[in-house]
Amino acid sequence: IKRPADWHKISVEKLIDIAIPNIKDGALIVDYGCGTGGSTIELLKTLDMRGLEVELILIDPLVSWFSKARKILGERDNVHFELSVKTDSSGKKSFRRLEEMLSERKADLIISSSTLHLIPANKIGDLMIQFANSLCEDGILIWDSGDIESDLRPENSALLHDPFRQVR
Repeated sequence: IKRPADWHKISVEKLIDIAIPNIKDGALIVDYGCGTGGSTIELLKTLDMRGLEVELILIDPLVSWFSKARKILGERDNVHFELSVKTDSSGKKSFRRLEEMLSERKADLIISSSTLHLIPANKIGDLMIQFANSLCEDGILIWDSGDIESDLRPENSALLHDPFRQVR
């Protein structure tokens, strides 16, 4: 929490710099693909320093990562968790729609850090429609990824999703 990985810290700092001027007291913010909550933690540090009160909804499909976010942030009254995967009575898993997870409420801001590049190409269009349907009229989406291949990345450094890339 106190020392995030450099690639993540640099990436999230830029996301937060863009987000902060667009956040007002009482805003509803969604962190789509929150993972362990690293981006939310950095955002909350800045919001707390500025005295801004918001409601945060963290969304992720991975229970194992989500449990870490819940352990770190679960005591905060303004942070809520939504698992984006559901299992039907036959055991088949599917993704829940964002509109459903927000109970039709509209978000002022949706952030997504190191997630959108993992969405399959045939699903990204519908996800963008879900984002558009879930944002208030002047709401915004801000996304970043410090977790993509780049010539700027130092040699011998590992990215968060490298194991998944190797498996593919």
